[in-house]
Amino acid sequence: MIRDLAALMDAVGWPSAHVVAHSWSAKVAALWATRQPQRFRSLVLIDPFFIDRIPVWLTPTFPLLYRVLPFLKMMGPFDSYQQAEQQARQLKQYRGWSELQQSVFQIPSPPTISGCPNSDTSMDGNEILKRYQMGERRFPKVNLQEADLTNICLNHADFSHSDLRQSRCGKSDFSHATFNAADLSEAIFWGTNLMQADLQHAQLREADLSGANLQQANLEQANLSKASLCGANLSHAQLSHALLFETDFRASTDQQTNLSHAQLTGADLSYANLSEALLCHANLDAAKLCRAKLQQRNPQIPWVTDLTQASLRYADLSYADLTGAILRNADLTGADLTGTILTNADLTGAILPDGTLHCPSQ
Repeated sequence: MIRDLAALMDAVGWPSAHVVAHSWSAKVAALWATRQPQRFRSLVLIDPFFIDRIPVWLTPTFPLLYRVLPFLKMMGPFDSYQQAEQQARQLKQYRGWSELQQSVFQIPSPPTISGCPNSDTSMDGNEILKRYQMGERRFPKVNLQEADLTNICLNHADFSHSDLRQSRCGKSDFSHATFNAADLSEAIFWGTNLMQADLQHAQLREADLSGANLQQANLEQANLSKASLCGANLSHAQLSHALLFETDFRASTDQQTNLSHAQLTGADLSYANLSEALLCHANLDAAKLCRAKLQQRNPQIPWVTDLTQASLRYADLSYADLTGAILRNADLTGADLTGTILTNADLTGAILPDGTLHCPSQ
């Protein structure tokens, strides 16, 4: 069950979630939380089944219960959905799907885009470039998986809802382009110009955006989990409520990652690496930075994690590492600093979680 739920979360791009579990599943969820706490934003247990250790008297008979109790028969594992459904149909409690359940869980139809002759069409980079040079700008719902779009100019192009997984787009110009709800997982945008691009709700899991220019780009609610943004320019970018779980923002060999003035309100940066990143004036209110790395990683390079005048109101910085970071005049009102490492951090003029002003003598 744990593997199934973890796989489901990975499939939909959720690095963590609020989990509600009942009865036997509550016991399983509790075990899961101890093994993979990073998966949980919160956990609600309802009437858990022996939340502590199972009584000794029950242990010898427990395997027999799997053959008798219906809810245990459905615990699996099953080789396929069809096998699980076949097992469920043999139980007297089986009632099938009600009309209400079918209406709630039915698979929605994909959104239709009017005036789109290329809907669900597979194309390659050469054809895209040819059509672009002829004046075409709209390429929504196009299949460009593994396409080569390297070192070309496609600014102001519209790739909404398109599939660009594992595509190669390095050194290209996509400024002002639209990738709304597009799938760019594992795509390569190394050194690409994406200034003022619209990437709302886009899937960028494990994408390589190292050295990319994302200045003023809109990445609101985008999924950038495990993506690489080393040395990228994200100044004034919109990243509110984006998923940035385990995302790499470290400085490159010759350039600091720039997140100055970026909007990261409510973003999930758990386990992200922001070492030596520039975050001055960034808005991280209510952001989740649990166990994130914001320390000075390499004293030999000229950069340091800079959060000067950043807003971190009610942010979760629990167990984050801010060794040597600069937080001058930062606002930490209501922030969670449980287990946070602040060794040699500069908090001069910062507003602390309790609302008091930090002074160097403190």
